[in-house]
Amino acid sequence: MSMPTIFHANAVSIESLLNFPATLNVPTKKWHSAFTKIYCSRTLLSLAEIAKAKKGVNKVSRSPSYTVVNLQHDDESFKIDQTSLVELVKMKDLDKLHEFGGIRGVASALETDFDAGIFGNDQDIARRHEAFSSNTYKKPPSKSLFYFVVDALKDLTILILLGCAVLSLAFGIKEHGLKEGWYEGGSILVAVFLVIAVSAGSNFTQNRQFDKFSKVSNNIQIDVIRNGRRQQISIFEIVVGDVICLKIGDQVPANGLFLDGHSLQVDESSMTGESDHVEVNSSQNPFLFSGTKVADGYARMLATSVGMNTTWGQMMSQISRDNSEQTPLQARLNKLTSSTGKIGLAVAFLVLAVLLVRYFTGKTTDENGNQEYNGSKTKCLKQKGHVVAVTRDGTNDAPALKETDIGLSMGIQGTEVAKESSDIVILDDNFASVARVLRWGRCVHTNIQKLIQFQLTANVAALLINFVAAVYAGEIPLTAVQLLWVNLIMDTLGALALATEKPTKELMDKPPVGRTEPLITNIMWRNLVAQALYQRAVLLTLQFRGESIFGVNKKVKETLIFNTFVLCQVFNEFNARKLEKKNVFEGIHKNRLFLGIIGTTIVLQVVMVEFLKNFADTERLNWGQWSACIGFAAASWPIGWLVKCIPVPAKPFSSYLKWKK
Repeated sequence: MSMPTIFHANAVSIESLLNFPATLNVPTKKWHSAFTKIYCSRTLLSLAEIAKAKKGVNKVSRSPSYTVVNLQHDDESFKIDQTSLVELVKMKDLDKLHEFGGIRGVASALETDFDAGIFGNDQDIARRHEAFSSNTYKKPPSKSLFYFVVDALKDLTILILLGCAVLSLAFGIKEHGLKEGWYEGGSILVAVFLVIAVSAGSNFTQNRQFDKFSKVSNNIQIDVIRNGRRQQISIFEIVVGDVICLKIGDQVPANGLFLDGHSLQVDESSMTGESDHVEVNSSQNPFLFSGTKVADGYARMLATSVGMNTTWGQMMSQISRDNSEQTPLQARLNKLTSSTGKIGLAVAFLVLAVLLVRYFTGKTTDENGNQEYNGSKTKCLKQKGHVVAVTRDGTNDAPALKETDIGLSMGIQGTEVAKESSDIVILDDNFASVARVLRWGRCVHTNIQKLIQFQLTANVAALLINFVAAVYAGEIPLTAVQLLWVNLIMDTLGALALATEKPTKELMDKPPVGRTEPLITNIMWRNLVAQALYQRAVLLTLQFRGESIFGVNKKVKETLIFNTFVLCQVFNEFNARKLEKKNVFEGIHKNRLFLGIIGTTIVLQVVMVEFLKNFADTERLNWGQWSACIGFAAASWPIGWLVKCIPVPAKPFSSYLKWKK
């Protein structure tokens, strides 16, 4: 029975039950019919719910709206191997390309859609990395902080100081007990620790900064098409099979084949050295090489080889190897420090020999005391002694840039290989920037010479005073702790003060410094010898006549010697600011850091003398004694002025000592 029939039967029965009149007008019949249908519907729903509750109708589970199908490749490998792809592009073999079915055949073998590119999900990228490798090249591992700490520990001076510290701790504790015997040995260990920490930390930070700059500069963004969408990715994320979009100025990120485009011309001079642009098209020359640049037009290419399978990757791997070759300045500095260290060791052994002779041949007992108180083209130019600088921008110029002393490349026009091989990158491609580089380079060289003159003056004076006093009196006026304090002033504070001098215009008026020219010039020898002799005269006078002149005991005399020696270095630091000029105060108001370091050094010296009696083995000085020390030190200024009036020959002094062949 149909649904309308059921409704009609129910309506008739309801009309009879409700006793409605048989004859009704048309509007009343419509309202009556609507009411009847609504009533019947509600009645049927109510009956259905009651029947469902009584019979316990079971629920019907919905079927899932999807179906999982496990799709699996029959063969995980591609239909073309890496070796064939490398040789295809490298040899520009059109016949072999036709054997593969042309560019479309290669794309099909790499499972690349001409329009949509590769699928590009994680599984697809992983397959391509496994089959064809990634677009990266081998780099040496980054050096850790531990590497630089070990490197600092290899220094001969550090090893000698560590040995001295251990011996000093052992003998000091045995002689004076643990409470006071550790002062000297502990001070040496603290000084060594500070030197290692500063050296290793500085080198580690510099290495990290260079690595960070290299990562940022090499991370080029490339347009590719994956899964039908154009997107930007890093050059290191390119995989074989990628469809890459190229435009003017872009670097070709991988070896590949031309798909389509318009008037594409490529600059291959970075690879071949040829300056003419090469036209690339789909018929005669569809081959593109990694590392080249797009000179004109636009195109899409299919990546066939990446990373170490390209010439660019191999060259980048070679030039990124750790190069331990020293610069000429570093070699000369190392030679100077080595020579200075050898002279210091020779003097130390000589003093030891003299003291041993005095000990075994002299009277070693004290009647008034007790025993507890005793105790290519580039190569040719370099072989002739020239410092060679080369400016290049091509990939094939990498060997020349590595061979030279100073390699310069352009930041905009230069290739990544050239920039990686060079020492200096001119970011704005303005050759006038080379002049600024030269000015700063000469400034660094001059500042190093100032520091060498300053340090050698103090070292020569200290060696002379200790040697003479040890030979004639059998005692050393400057203790190990005091000498370490002086070294802290010279190596740390002094270096910081003199290294902050900025370049001046006069630097560019001087001729360049050759490779074979001595680091210590005649002018420097004149200045440091004069200052060292003056300090020697003053300090030896205090050593042998200080007690009678000032009417003090031996302890105060030794404090006067130590204080005068340190203040002489502070005043001599002003003389070191100008190697040739007589006015050493010129421009000093512009270098506030220098003045601040001088003030800090003086304050620390006052604390060392007046408040660290046990640590520095000193005695407090009165105002008159402080004035005398300051007067002796301040006399170095007029002496420095007078000495600079003495002319010196242009020919280095060291040349007179060489035998003529």
